[in-house]
Amino acid sequence: MPNQDILVLEQSRSAAVFENYVEDVKNQNPEAALGWVRLQYDQLIGECAK
Repeated sequence: MPNQDILVLEQSRSAAVFENYVEDVKNQNPEAALGWVRLQYDQLIGECAK
């Protein structure tokens, strides 16, 4: 059964959307995207620390 769960996940719409997003980032500026993700993470952690 565990292998079937992975197959369903791999075939999900969310997986397809995420794959397209990853390809877009690779084709543009991955360093800028990484910086944006880091900024969002830092802001979230900052809010949690208050």
